[in-house]
Amino acid sequence: MKLKIYVVGHSHIDAVRLWDRRETIDVCCYRTFKNTVDLIKKYPNVIFAQSSAQFYEWMEKYYPEVFEEIKKLVSEGKWEIIGGMWVESDCNIPSGESLVRQILYGKKYFKEKFNFDVKVAWLPDTFGFASTLPQIFKKSGIEYFVTSKLNWQTTLPFPYFLFRWKSIDGSEIVGYETPGGYNNTDPEHLIRQAKFIFMRHGIRTSIFPYGKGDHGGGFTEEMIEKLFEYQSDEFEKIDFAKVHDYFEEEIEPLKNKLPEFKDELYLKTHRGTYTSFAKIKLNNRKAEIALDTAERFSTVANSLGMDLKFEDFEEIWKILLFNQFHDSIAGTSIEKVYKDSEKDFNKIFDFTDSIIQRSLDYILKNVDTTGTGKSLFVFNPLSWQRNDIVKIELEKIGFSNFAIKDSEGNFLDYQIIKENGKKYVEFLVENAPSVGYKEYKIVEWVNQESKKTLNDLWNSKVIENEFFRVEVADTGVIKNIYDKKNKREVLGEKGGNIVQIYEDKTLIEGPWNIWLGKLDELRKPVSILKEENRLSSSITVKYRYKDQNEKDSTFILKISLYKSIPLIFFKADIDWHEKHKMIKVGFHLNGHSDFTAYEVPYGHIVRRNPDSKGASPAERAKWEVSGQKWLDYTFSDGNYGVSLLNDSKYGFDVHENFVRMSLLRTPSFPLSYNISLEKLENLTESIMDLGKHTINYALYPHAGNWREAKTFKKAYEFNYPLIPVLAETHEGHLPKEISFLKLSGSDGVLLMSWKKSEDKKGEILRLLEIEGKEQTLEIEISDNIKEAYEVNLMEEILRSEDIAIDGQKLRTNIKPYEIKTIKIVREKIENV
Repeated sequence: MKLKIYVVGHSHIDAVRLWDRRETIDVCCYRTFKNTVDLIKKYPNVIFAQSSAQFYEWMEKYYPEVFEEIKKLVSEGKWEIIGGMWVESDCNIPSGESLVRQILYGKKYFKEKFNFDVKVAWLPDTFGFASTLPQIFKKSGIEYFVTSKLNWQTTLPFPYFLFRWKSIDGSEIVGYETPGGYNNTDPEHLIRQAKFIFMRHGIRTSIFPYGKGDHGGGFTEEMIEKLFEYQSDEFEKIDFAKVHDYFEEEIEPLKNKLPEFKDELYLKTHRGTYTSFAKIKLNNRKAEIALDTAERFSTVANSLGMDLKFEDFEEIWKILLFNQFHDSIAGTSIEKVYKDSEKDFNKIFDFTDSIIQRSLDYILKNVDTTGTGKSLFVFNPLSWQRNDIVKIELEKIGFSNFAIKDSEGNFLDYQIIKENGKKYVEFLVENAPSVGYKEYKIVEWVNQESKKTLNDLWNSKVIENEFFRVEVADTGVIKNIYDKKNKREVLGEKGGNIVQIYEDKTLIEGPWNIWLGKLDELRKPVSILKEENRLSSSITVKYRYKDQNEKDSTFILKISLYKSIPLIFFKADIDWHEKHKMIKVGFHLNGHSDFTAYEVPYGHIVRRNPDSKGASPAERAKWEVSGQKWLDYTFSDGNYGVSLLNDSKYGFDVHENFVRMSLLRTPSFPLSYNISLEKLENLTESIMDLGKHTINYALYPHAGNWREAKTFKKAYEFNYPLIPVLAETHEGHLPKEISFLKLSGSDGVLLMSWKKSEDKKGEILRLLEIEGKEQTLEIEISDNIKEAYEVNLMEEILRSEDIAIDGQKLRTNIKPYEIKTIKIVREKIENV
């Protein structure tokens, strides 16, 4: 039986990389699509497939005549829609909700414009894939997944070309790794790849993309003629086919015979992309949180009567999704791309700031704010009650001498701090309601006696609260952290908060790849300053560093403890001027484990540490890995562990008991695609990530493992600040303290999104079970519930019989590690 080879015309187009988006629109997309339309007219047996809804929207906006031609070809079956995402996103750095929105808005666009439901994820060039993706894809109606990138392994090739990819919850899709790349232009190469698939899996049918890519191109007339003319005794035929048809007709019947793979698809190269170009990664994290917060409180405000154009959220989300394209968020594009990106994020933050303020103000218009003093409301966007510090600008208080009182009239301690030239008031909020608020009163009062002291004596390098005692050595490194509650030392003998600076002279593809050389450590501080306030104490260590640059780089590392908060806070203010370096911060822990847990999009992964005795060759290759808001190193006896939380970082490594987070890399920016020889000869090297950076992170030492310690909640609290809002005095029907949504029945279930449904007829609640337990969950909102349905991630109704409604409450089951989405309709008439 001979080989049967299918091809589909395709052009992999980078939305940005060595060119900016305008060039992508006018050159990569327009010229490729116009040429392809003309070729299909000449060769009616040809089929072309293209991903990325963003590209189609650009054609619709800027080149409508080409867009109409594409629509016609889609209806005739000669142009296939694939991918189902807004762009070909990175799949390590964006949050789980961002990946859901990539598919939601991508598939929505394709359905509205082409009446086509995409079932094939198409990510040929993305730099690795989180282990949770099968569930996200499956619950979005995606059954098949195609990539070419796993060929790029520097060691240990990926073992399969066709496989069943399963996530931790049991969701499963079919994965397809093309044996070659995505820029196939020669039939001879296709024969070779088809043989690989047959030898590995015994499958005689295969499909391959055919055409030039990256900067666009697609197929040419010569390539089409060459394909049709090519003959060989080794194959039955080479013919054009649709990707969907290949999977549904050729692979679906064989699916159960394919090997199972239940892990992340880790790319054993391009590890620098977790860290390169820090600003877009910081902006991405802040934008994801701001959009989530804005959706939650605007949904609440809308239920109270606020009119809002919810379609605007989709347009702002699309700006973020575009910037999550794999060569953008990874830090692997030219400098111009990031200047454009900064403008994009300014639009996002202008929108979210406005929506959050408007929503909270509207909510407070309905609240009874009567009583003595000025009302200060503190909002908690998270779905559990929490104790945390809130911060408000002193100028907004309006009194020079004041006191803060809680609802029972108790006076609260507060402190005044200075940051970036502004003064702020900080105080502890206890039991901040789940997705709700509570009121405090500010009254004129004789100012509290100042308790602030500064001490730069070298023998005063200890701070403590009721949880920890932290001592800093003369080197500026933390000498020890004593856990008072658990009566144990947290750090190993070598200490923690150690800043390491590596030479990182990558020979090729600097932003992509890490090549570590000479190591320096910061051990000679310029100063060590201790500060004590009413609520906190801190030690600030300042270092200077110089290697090859004439200008000193500076590190100001602040270590803080707050009363009633079981975290050790770190703030690194870095002014960096050295090129071709990589900066890490690390902690030697006082215990051993072979495993470390990390947050990944909509879930977690437990990885075996690469130098543990039982590590396989593939595990040893994971010497730099991706994570999101938290990692946890629980000691092997399971009785104690330490979590590392962060506000903007994605690259980590663990060797023995040394846990490190990657802070900065300073490779050269890539060169522009069209740079002339003359410009190249006179080029001045442009280095990314020089200048000022502020990085926040925290340690969370804890009894038990990360599940028992609720590390995930601490990480979200670290990233989602409490929001203070002052209100005028007036009567209202809402109380002075309320929770608009409560979850009960499990501490291991998080509300990940609360938004208006896409049809504007209800609200969407997205939940995540993170501890691996089947739970019966109760959700209570502030109005009676009329209807409730389980829906998929595309908000299509699956069932309602598994959800019990009782007034303002609903009950449902959630499975281990499940992403569960519920659509609710309130009894009251909603403003839409």
